[in-house]
Order: sequence, then structure tokens, then C-alpha cells
Amino acid sequence: MLSSYARGGRVGDAERLFAGMPDQSVVSWTAMVSGYAQNGRHEEAVRTFLDMWDGAGVRPNELTVSSVLPACAALGALALGRKVERYARGRGMLRNVYVANALVEMYAKCGSIHRAWKVFRGMGTQRDLCSWNSMIMAFVVHGLWTEALTLFHKLRMTGAKPDGITFVGVILACTHGGLVDEGKLLFNSMRGEFGLKPRIEHYGCMVDLLGRVGLLKEANSLIASMPMEPDAVIWGALLGACTSMAT
Repeated sequence: MLSSYARGGRVGDAERLFAGMPDQSVVSWTAMVSGYAQNGRHEEAVRTFLDMWDGAGVRPNELTVSSVLPACAALGALALGRKVERYARGRGMLRNVYVANALVEMYAKCGSIHRAWKVFRGMGTQRDLCSWNSMIMAFVVHGLWTEALTLFHKLRMTGAKPDGITFVGVILACTHGGLVDEGKLLFNSMRGEFGLKPRIEHYGCMVDLLGRVGLLKEANSLIASMPMEPDAVIWGALLGACTSMAT
């Protein structure tokens, strides 16, 4: 019931139910931490986690850890994130792919790309597609587009199939690197090689890529060929490119 309230956005009901519990177990504490984090109430998620860990003396489990780390990421709480990693590592929790993935994302969003990479490398064969996508996007956000594309090619060598999130990352990497031809190849490979239907965010990345290097006619033709109506992001990317070329 507690988890249902929290997941359904009824946080107030969850709080009242939790407060009335005579025995607040790790399960109930975790439900509250997770509920706060999922509803964007990151400060309360962290506060509840600390009340549980330091105040009530209840040991977090793998689900608690993987629930609080996104809140740490959203708040930029790197010090707490590192403390949580030490706790998790000491109890062998990094063998859990959800814990490891949450750590990669937390470190990347907190600006510690080298720690994100260290956790990712340590995952070995337990990596799932989410692991690869998180690390690729982390490299892109930090301007390391060469590393992002190299990692994408390593992903392909494993035989795993990339998804739409992967392609947003690698096309953005091409945009940052000015790699028009590679960006086109990747975009075309979505449907031709992997059977993925490009979504509006992929078209947006391509319009941005083409516009940044002055290929405005090609960008406009791509917009005209879209199977969906262009949104404000698409037109904004094209307008930004036109403005840049005019100055």
C-alpha cells in the first residue's frame, strides 16, 4: 500500500501511512525514499534516507541505494553519493546492475566523469544497455565526443542492439564533433541496420548537426521529409543555424 501511494503520486497519503507504522522496516523506508525521488522531491528523498541510515540505524538495501542515488544526482550531492558508494561497495552491492547504473549516472551528473568511467569499467559483463547509454551520454555531456563514439563501437562489438536513446547520444556526439558524414550514417543505420524508427528527437539532433555546419537546405529538406509534425525544438534548431550563418 505504501509503495502504491508513493508510486501513484499520493505522497501525502504515503507519509501519513508511514508515520503511523509501529515498525518502520527497510522496506517501508525504501518505499518513502523511492516515492520522493520518483516524484521529483529530491531533498526529501535524501533527508529520509539520512533519517533512515543515521537516525533510525536501518541499513539501506540495494533498492534503497539505487533509489537515493538519482536524488543525489539531481541535487549535485557528490559527497553523499561517494559515501553511498563506499557503503554499497563494502557490501558487494555493485554486483547489482541497478546500483552500478545509478552510480554511473550520479557521478556523470555531478561532474565526476572519471569516477563514472571507473564504475562502468568495473561492471564488466554485467553491463546492460542502460549502462552503455548512460556512459555514452555522460561522455557527450562532458564534451568527450570521441570517447562517446568509441564506446558506441565497442557496444556494437558486444553484439548488443542499440536503442533510440543510444542514437540520441551518438548523433549528439557527431554534432559536437562536426562529424556530418558519420552522423548521417548513424541516422540512416537506425532503420536500415537496426530496424529502429527515428523519433522526433533524432530528427532534431540531425537538424542541429546539419545546421551547425551550414547545410541549411539539407536540414530543411530533412524537416520536410519527417513523418511527424516538427515541433518548436526542430524549428528552433533551424532558426538558430540561420541566425548563426547570418552573423
